[in-house]
Amino acid sequence: MNSTPSQEELKRALSNAPSSNTAKSCRRIFFNHLIESIKDRGHFHSDYFFGSGTATLIKIQDKLFMLTPKHVIENNHIDIENPQNESPFWITTKHNGTWKSLHDFLMPKKLWKIDLEIKEKAEYKHINLTDLYLIELFTPGQYHHPDHFIEINSDSDFLSEQEFYEGQFLYASGYPEHLNSYDHENAPEGFSHSTNVIRHSMIGIFKRDNDNFGHISYELTEGTQNHKTTNGMSGSIVYNVQPDIDQIKPAGILVSCDNNIGRFIPFFEVADAMIGFSTANSIEIDPAAEKFIQGPEALEYFLQYEATHAPDSEYSEQLKSCLEILKGMIHT
Repeated sequence: MNSTPSQEELKRALSNAPSSNTAKSCRRIFFNHLIESIKDRGHFHSDYFFGSGTATLIKIQDKLFMLTPKHVIENNHIDIENPQNESPFWITTKHNGTWKSLHDFLMPKKLWKIDLEIKEKAEYKHINLTDLYLIELFTPGQYHHPDHFIEINSDSDFLSEQEFYEGQFLYASGYPEHLNSYDHENAPEGFSHSTNVIRHSMIGIFKRDNDNFGHISYELTEGTQNHKTTNGMSGSIVYNVQPDIDQIKPAGILVSCDNNIGRFIPFFEVADAMIGFSTANSIEIDPAAEKFIQGPEALEYFLQYEATHAPDSEYSEQLKSCLEILKGMIHT
């Protein structure tokens, strides 16, 4: 908001910003652990979730990615080049709601090492521009496409360096651990543990540094913000405030917050590497990334998915009949 708004307009804009598509592009990361491997158990089964962290869901070209700081993955004891299991962390397809099946989650496919394409700059003394993981996700089924994400395909999709100014309101939306912890004592019957999925938005003021690009100050807006109150917020989407929420632009990714100071990696410094991800080296996370189901098995999977999730009940029943015929043909 560059022009001077009235007090009522400013209040309305600040209130509405966390409801924007940009704000809802953040996702909680669910880290999972397997007691038995797929090989030993015969199928994938996550025995428990753990940890905390935030990612931002981004679409580049026709692919979906989760963007999060490296330290979020590493601090949750995930060796991304040698993970404990084939699918070590998930995010949800929708920003909130109920999640009833594995189709309601987006799972990691491969890591694109864009950090090797990003150059460190002297003016960033308090953050590491290469503290980023761009993780490609498997394409969801047609009934489970994400409801909110941001698209980054050109410079107009995020705040430019010239669009930052002293005193600018900036939000950060993510999932702090203290609001999203796991409860192992009071889980519903039949479950080993439970948790909340609560998105939190912090409003701050952009301030220039003498020796750094700048930071978000929470001293006048949020009161005391420190590592304890914001642990789990790294990876939060940072964005500006506009009278029309459709005009809101992403600014970057939060990487730290302590002593009422939030540090973030601005998109204008790393977007070229993100958009040009396909020229970077990549690491396969899930072996299924290079496997393709073909023939009758592919048809069976398609019919099973459609029959389970298609909103048209008559169409669903027809598919179930086709599925039974197909199973009789390929499993006898």
